[in-house]
Amino acid sequence: MKRTLAILVGLVMLLSCSLASAESTTKPVVKVGACYVETGGGSAANIDWVKPAVEMAIEEYNAREDGKVTIELVTRDCQNDSSLVGTKYGELKAEGVVGIIGPNNASHGAAGLQWAETNELPVIVTSFVSSTAMNAAASKWGFCSGVSGYNLGRVIAQAIMDAENHSIFFVALEGTENREEYAGLFGYLDEVGYEYELQGETWISYSDTDYTAVVNAALSGNPDAVCVFMGGAQGAAFLQQGQMYGMFERCDIYATNGLGSDWTMSFGPDFPEGVISNDIASWHDDSEENAIYYDWSRRFYDRCQLWPSNFTNGYSIAIYTMLDAIDAAYDAETGTVSPAKVAENLAAMSFETPIGEVHYSSLESGHNAIFPVLLVSSVYDEEYGLAYGEIIRECGEDVFMTEEQFVALIDEARTAG
Repeated sequence: MKRTLAILVGLVMLLSCSLASAESTTKPVVKVGACYVETGGGSAANIDWVKPAVEMAIEEYNAREDGKVTIELVTRDCQNDSSLVGTKYGELKAEGVVGIIGPNNASHGAAGLQWAETNELPVIVTSFVSSTAMNAAASKWGFCSGVSGYNLGRVIAQAIMDAENHSIFFVALEGTENREEYAGLFGYLDEVGYEYELQGETWISYSDTDYTAVVNAALSGNPDAVCVFMGGAQGAAFLQQGQMYGMFERCDIYATNGLGSDWTMSFGPDFPEGVISNDIASWHDDSEENAIYYDWSRRFYDRCQLWPSNFTNGYSIAIYTMLDAIDAAYDAETGTVSPAKVAENLAAMSFETPIGEVHYSSLESGHNAIFPVLLVSSVYDEEYGLAYGEIIRECGEDVFMTEEQFVALIDEARTAG
C-alpha cells in the first residue's frame, strides 16, 4: 500500500512539473488584422491570390521554434468600398489586433493610412498608393508594401534607354498614381540627358472600354515604343485590342505591373511575347539566387493551384515584415506587444522575405517598401500554360530617386494640386 501511494504521489508530482513546464513555454497569442476585398469588384484577386499567401506566412511563423508569440489572424472584408475601410479597421482594432495589412486598392489604401494616423495603429497598405497621398497622410503609423510610382516610372525609363528607343507614345488611365509614374519616367530621361521625342500622350477614363482610336493614334507616328500604364481589366483589354492592329510587331511595348499571373493566365497562349514590364519576383526563375522565392512560389502553387501575382507579392511583403516587426516588439517582462513599438520596428528594421531583403523608406519620403525591382519581358511557356516575365535586369537604388529628390517632387506635386 505504501509503495502504491508513493508511486501515485510521484506520478502526481511528475504531472504537475509537466504542466508547469508546458505553461512556462506556452507562447502568448497576438492578433494581426488583414483587410481583403472579398466581395465586390476585384474580389477574386483577394480570395484566390492573396489569402493563401497571408495564411502561409502566419503558419510558417507559428511553426518557428524561435518565434516569441503565436499569431492569430483576424480578417475583414471591405467590400471594395473605400468608405468602409475605416469601419472595418475599427472592427479589427476592437478585436485587439496590434497591426493591420491591406487592402490592395489605391483609394482604399489612402483611407487606411488616414485611419492609421488617427487611431495610432500600424497599417501596411498592400498596393501602390500615390506618393502624394502617402505624404498627405504621413505619420509613423502608415506604410506601403509597393514601390512608389515615381520609381516604377524610372525603372521603365531604364528599359527604354537599354533598348535605345527614342520616339515614345504614352497611354495611361487617369489617376494620381499613373501621373506619378509618368513624372518618374520622363523625369528620369530628362535627368540623365537621354534624347527622346514624346509623340503623344492619352489619358483614359476608367469607364472607357473601346481603345481602337487610341491604338490607331499611338501607331500613326510609327513610334519606337508605346508605354501602356494601365492595370487590371482595362490594361488587359488594351493589349487585346492592340493585338488586332499588330501593335506588338510594330514597336516595343512597356507596361507597369503588366505580367502578373492574374493577367497572363486569362490570355493563355495568346498573351503577346516581348511586353516589357516591372515585376517584384519571378516564380519561373530557377537560379540559385532566386532559390528561396522559387521554392516559396511552388508551395504557394501546391496550396491554391495558382502562381503568385503582384497581388500575392504585395500582401506577402506586408505580412512578412509585419510579423518580424511584431516578433521584435515582444516584451518578455509584460508578455505584450506594443503597437507603437511595431511601428518603430517597421520604420527601422530590414526584413528577410521570400522575395529578398526589404526595408521601408523614411517617413519624409512616404514609408514605401524598398527592394530591387525586376525588368522582365513576356515569354509563353507551354509547360505551365501561361506567359511569364523573363528577367532582363534588376533595378535598385541605383535607379530609384534619392530621398532629397523624392521629397522635392512630392512637395511640388502637393503644391500644384
